[in-house]
Amino acid sequence: MKNKVQIFLTHLPDALDPKLERALVGTLSRVEQDRFDKIKSQQRRQQFLVGHLLLARLESIHKSLSHSGDVVAVAGFEHPVGIDVEKMEAREYQDQIAERMFAPEDLATYRNLDGPPKVRRFFELWTLHEARLKAGAAVGDKQWRTYQSEPKEGYMMSVVAKTDREFSCDLEWVIFDATWSDTDRA
Repeated sequence: MKNKVQIFLTHLPDALDPKLERALVGTLSRVEQDRFDKIKSQQRRQQFLVGHLLLARLESIHKSLSHSGDVVAVAGFEHPVGIDVEKMEAREYQDQIAERMFAPEDLATYRNLDGPPKVRRFFELWTLHEARLKAGAAVGDKQWRTYQSEPKEGYMMSVVAKTDREFSCDLEWVIFDATWSDTDRA
């Protein structure tokens, strides 16, 4: 897997079969089970379980997890890596977040946009910011490379990896439903 980031993505099912959910919970560590037990939202519970299941499939030393809406994404790499996926929907405090978090040159471009292009630019910058944080990337460090895509209509995904040369992504959609097994891949 030389200079290739492995990415698994999946759509969350409408609901997990209770028997399957119990089986998935049984694969979690004690600490993960404690965290899972504190999650109240059914969608967050599904994101947590499916995300940890996908993380376990990665053969990499360095791993990262993200989820938004009905999409769960994980990334693995031989060096530090971060992934973030977000559903691109306008948010109430979007402009305030941009003012606080974006670099001056990015903020200047963002301010000049309106409507859907502004929302898209926000999520391009936001997912990049989040992926950098997850990877532990320092601002200005030249050994970090980035990859961005729209893996599903209406979603933005960014990957940040520590490498001194370009990398590629092996992106694979995994089919997950109530009858999921480890051999079901799209």
